[in-house]
Amino acid sequence: MNIDSPDYFEDEAPVRALRGSGFGSVARNRLLDLVEDGRSEIVRSFDGLVLAAHELAAKVDGPSGNIVGDYVRQAAGLLEHVQGSLRDRPVEDLIDSGRDMVRRSPALAVGIALAAGFVAARLVKAAGSDSAASNSAGSSRA
Repeated sequence: MNIDSPDYFEDEAPVRALRGSGFGSVARNRLLDLVEDGRSEIVRSFDGLVLAAHELAAKVDGPSGNIVGDYVRQAAGLLEHVQGSLRDRPVEDLIDSGRDMVRRSPALAVGIALAAGFVAARLVKAAGSDSAASNSAGSSRA
């Protein structure tokens, strides 16, 4: 059957051929490997966030304590909890939890996606400006 044929996509033979070749399982395994790598990077980056939160709490505390320091410590505890959950749970379990969260509150999922996109854009922009600054500094020395 030719791909230009109007009946090509009505016939499921190409789909069955892909399924029978194990292509889906190979792609799924590769995707899970990539997610696992990303999860490991996120867990490592949480180390810095947790440390920074504890340092901030220590800085804002006065001799008699401070309500801001208490909130920062609570946030650090939450970050540690999320980090532990990410580290200890299997990737498939995290994906299932994410799907359930999207089904329960899609507005929250959209908000999280927007916030993550904003943070990612800022990181990319900062990385680009850092490399541009170092390139211009290197060329001005020559």
